[in-house]
Amino acid sequence: MKNYWKTALWSMALILFTFMATSCGDDDEDEAPELRTKVYTLQTVTAGVGGTVTFNEVNSTSTSVTVVLTGAPDGGVHPAHIHDGDIDNPGGIAYNLGPIENSTNTVTLDASYDALTSYNGYVNIHLSAEELEVIVANANIGSNE
Repeated sequence: MKNYWKTALWSMALILFTFMATSCGDDDEDEAPELRTKVYTLQTVTAGVGGTVTFNEVNSTSTSVTVVLTGAPDGGVHPAHIHDGDIDNPGGIAYNLGPIENSTNTVTLDASYDALTSYNGYVNIHLSAEELEVIVANANIGSNE
C-alpha cells in the first residue's frame, strides 16, 4: 500500500509539472506583428484626376501598394510608377505600379515598408502608355512628404 501512494504522488507531480511546463509559454509569441499602413494623397495635375496611394506592410521584405483614382474616365488605363527624386526634381522610374485599370490597382513590391515609406521618391500617374509625358496626378512619398 505504501508503494501505491508513493507511485500516485509521483504520478500527480509529473502530471502537474507537465501541465505547468506546457501552459507557461509566452503568449506574445503567438500574436502576429501589427502590420503598418501609410496613405498618400495624389494631387491633381491635369484632367481632374486625384486619389490615393496606400502602402501596406506585407512582411519584412514586401509591401503592397494600392492606387485608387478619383475622377478618372471609365475604362481608362493609366501607367503608374514610383520615381526617384521628388515632383520638383524628377528622376527615373524605380518601381512599376502597373497600369491602373478601372481606377484601381494593387501590386506587391519586393521592398520593405520602411524602405518605401522613407524613400526619396514620388508617384506619377500618367494619362496613357502612349502619352507618358502627360501626368494626371502625383504625390511625393517617403522622405519627400
